[in-house]
Amino acid sequence: MTAPVNITTFGVADLRQQLNVPRETCEKLEHYVATLLKWQKQINLISPSTVPEIWWRHIFDSAQLYALLPEKLTASAVTTTPSEGPLSRPLLDLGSGAGFPALVLAIMGWNDVHMIESNGKKAAFLRQIIRDLDLQAVVHHGRIEQISPFPVSVMTSRALASLEQLLVYAEGFLQTDTLCLLPKGRTAEDEVAHAARNWKFNIEKIASQTDPEGVILKLTQISRRGDRN
Repeated sequence: MTAPVNITTFGVADLRQQLNVPRETCEKLEHYVATLLKWQKQINLISPSTVPEIWWRHIFDSAQLYALLPEKLTASAVTTTPSEGPLSRPLLDLGSGAGFPALVLAIMGWNDVHMIESNGKKAAFLRQIIRDLDLQAVVHHGRIEQISPFPVSVMTSRALASLEQLLVYAEGFLQTDTLCLLPKGRTAEDEVAHAARNWKFNIEKIASQTDPEGVILKLTQISRRGDRN
């Protein structure tokens, strides 16, 4: 971004300008934020210190992932629904919490999102947003290791665990063509080096638009070392 940004005043109009988000999508995001802030008074969905910066720290931070999704798998490009192949498989978000980035991606147009969340109150919030906005999304309430694996096209996770632990959590869901999009902070390099001891993967590091020290790890061709894949 070329101009200085005031992250406390950054709002829906700024998001629309930065990412060319349609008006209808912005209205849905506004409902999401308003509902989150209402629930926030009763349960801790996001860190209280980030509430004034919610559009920058959470919405924009999540929305930047949408441009990295395979174009043929976004809802705007879907014209048919084949019975197999990556187009028929969902996006999976691990440890969804308040829905970042999963609900933002669903609102922006991804047509099949699955979220795993162990906290019952947070899972209830996610389901409320899905109902309110009629999103094509599913919430699995439970610990990741308790959920029966299913093949996914894309895996995301934000602020849940180290890269090594995320790959362990996701192993049963990953296919040879699964794409992983993982926002990381200043520990990204160390996490990649540690994970590479036990895992093989192709990796691209994309600078975060919201965090000068952050990157988005884009992983493909993931397999555990020693596998014959």
